[in-house]
Amino acid sequence: HKTISKDETYAERLVQNLDKLGQFFLRVNCIDSLDRTNSFLLMYYQHLNQTQHINLDINDLKQNFLITGNICSKQYASSEAMKQDFTLSGKRTTSGKLKDLGIWFTRLIRNNLCDGVEMDGYRLVQKEFRTQKEVQLSFQWFFWVMLAVTAAIETVCYYFGGDRKIGLMWGMPFAMSLLFLVILFGF
Repeated sequence: HKTISKDETYAERLVQNLDKLGQFFLRVNCIDSLDRTNSFLLMYYQHLNQTQHINLDINDLKQNFLITGNICSKQYASSEAMKQDFTLSGKRTTSGKLKDLGIWFTRLIRNNLCDGVEMDGYRLVQKEFRTQKEVQLSFQWFFWVMLAVTAAIETVCYYFGGDRKIGLMWGMPFAMSLLFLVILFGF
């Protein structure tokens, strides 16, 4: 670690030491776009490996990205990383997309219904002081509103259609779609 003079910028210093740049690589990850970041960085390092003639075994690099992507994903999203087929083969496959659908569904259920305490911790770190009890209270409030909307739709359908089946046919799917939106977007 040498001191950089006032006249020398950090970029100039890096350019002067280009021969040392190929001796390491930096692994970063954006937690909010975890799977895309993992895929992009792998493609970037494959490009560096080809253009700068860095002697890295590409299969080892892919395995490292798969393992570190899974570790980061399990810490934050409580599941494996998506796009593992792309990480290993460089192509999206049907089986990989189906596995990603399963991972997405697992994340949807766990992150919205099962990990309230963990999410409270993330919210506190991010200075969003909204606890799981407040979320449950707003969810309970919405449940009663949803029930009232369903009853209103059933009443209107019964009044105009003269049949309770029509009310159930329109009221229940509407209420379930509202519930799905609440779970998905956290209204």
